[in-house]
Amino acid sequence: MSSIPISSDTAILDVMRRSEALTVTELSDLMGVTATAVRQRLNRLMGQGFVEREAAIAGRGRPSHRYSRTSL
Repeated sequence: MSSIPISSDTAILDVMRRSEALTVTELSDLMGVTATAVRQRLNRLMGQGFVEREAAIAGRGRPSHRYSRTSL
């Protein structure tokens, strides 16, 4: 069951509406907040079903993740 997101969550959803998928760094730069704040919001939104995460593997090393809005 999803609930209505709080205002900081709404702001991140508005930014994500304009792009297909974004990284934490891209969202942090666009919103002017720390990467930690973005991760906290994304985790909350993923738990509510508003955002989904996809791993983007580009060669060796750790995969990067891109976040996008769900169709809710």
